[in-house]
Amino acid sequence: LFRILGFKPPKYAHVSPIMKTENGAKRKISKRKDPEAAVRYFIEQGYDSNSVIEYLMTVASSDFEDWRRANPNADRSEFKFNLKKMSVSGALFDWDKLIDVSKGVVCGFDSNEVVNRLLAWSKEFDAEFYQLLNNDIDYAKKVFSIDRDVPKPRKDIAKWDEAKNYCAYFYDSLYTPCYELHERLNQKDMAEALAEYLKVYDENDDKQE
Repeated sequence: LFRILGFKPPKYAHVSPIMKTENGAKRKISKRKDPEAAVRYFIEQGYDSNSVIEYLMTVASSDFEDWRRANPNADRSEFKFNLKKMSVSGALFDWDKLIDVSKGVVCGFDSNEVVNRLLAWSKEFDAEFYQLLNNDIDYAKKVFSIDRDVPKPRKDIAKWDEAKNYCAYFYDSLYTPCYELHERLNQKDMAEALAEYLKVYDENDDKQE
């Protein structure tokens, strides 16, 4: 068709089929059988779109991870694909790797971006959490700024559906106190420990103190 219309045919390339394991064997991910074949599945699960794309880049090109380590803050559009670095055999979808990549992506967001993305996700998938965050957005930003708006933020959240449990103890409606002790501890020892702690506790102490 290109030649008939007088155009120079472009060169095409595509990545190899993405595989999954089933009953000990590998097979191609199927649009009919597997929910993870649909983008919607990852949205519902709470994965940020940047996380999924970043992970798929590692599947598509074997040198993307090395490039990312050397360019941690660069836009992924700057990465140059090389067809010789693309696997000719099907890559196995690695859920653990996706979670690890996602934690790295999410920890790079500041508290404002985290809350804005959480609001967008929870508005559709968790109305209760959305309302809670939306009632006091400034408070929510303070909650998610803890150990985040720092040079080396913690990698605690991989998916937006994990955020509610992560911040539950900051909200009375989400937090359920648990006073059960570990089987190796007894009430007498814990009472003594708490009594000693109260002698030196000062709510004005900073994190280092």
